[in-house]
Amino acid sequence: MLTTELQSRPLSPLSRVVIDCSRFQDFAENGLLDWVRSCPQSGSVHVILPSGRRQPAYRQLLSSLRILGCQVTARL
Repeated sequence: MLTTELQSRPLSPLSRVVIDCSRFQDFAENGLLDWVRSCPQSGSVHVILPSGRRQPAYRQLLSSLRILGCQVTARL
């Protein structure tokens, strides 16, 4: 339901989207990447990730989000 709600909202050129994943231990990385890919202006998306620097999947997610143009912050 949340994904449908987010996809139906129009984004203006001045809007900024902040996605705080640091509050959740388990979140859908693929769902997050799919949503950012479908966002018309992925450069206006700021993603806050939980701590997990030593995990290869975490580094891959971080890299993928940066390649898409997102601002990424990692919580310690």
